[in-house]
Amino acid sequence: MAFELQNRIALKRAKLALERGNLDDACRILARDPVREIREGQELAYRLAEALYRRARDHAECGNLPEALLDLNRALEFGGRRPEAVKLRNEILRKAAPGDDRTGDASSPPLPARRYVLWLDGVGTYLILPFPKVSLGRYGSSLRPDIPLPGKMPGHAAEIIRTGEKYLLCPHSDLKVNGRKTGEKVLAAGDVIEFNPEARLRFYLPCP
Repeated sequence: MAFELQNRIALKRAKLALERGNLDDACRILARDPVREIREGQELAYRLAEALYRRARDHAECGNLPEALLDLNRALEFGGRRPEAVKLRNEILRKAAPGDDRTGDASSPPLPARRYVLWLDGVGTYLILPFPKVSLGRYGSSLRPDIPLPGKMPGHAAEIIRTGEKYLLCPHSDLKVNGRKTGEKVLAAGDVIEFNPEARLRFYLPCP
């Protein structure tokens, strides 16, 4: 009885947050499986998905691509606007990270190298990756990730996509950021990405 009452209170809070346009709070509340098992919770989740899709579309029109991707993934999680959300998500990913496998004709300028190694006396060696999409994965994989890492993980474990001055982490496997499992996430300076106990890296926001 107490458990059911808690769910009802949570539903009222989610409904109020949705009516006020506070979609992030509504997402946090409706992410709980017991709340969404209730019929009213399912209806609220669908309404939330519609609102997230509309906000994602607005973000995309304004060029806020990381925010648009986050909202689209949430909309898909809550089960609404699936064909439209998937289509818009694919369009944004193509725009944010155009492929680097183009083949130009003789009149086209040559493509830049995929990677450079910069060595500075007394400082160290740096790997320079000049494209807006960088792949991370297992060292020695036939997929040849841009940033190879040790330990057990898929050959293509994640991508980091740059859109403007923001960097979006797109996992393709289970990983943690700051000790918590995560899906797609806009990275902040100091975030620690953990693929396995042997492979961790800290993200630093580069200086313009």
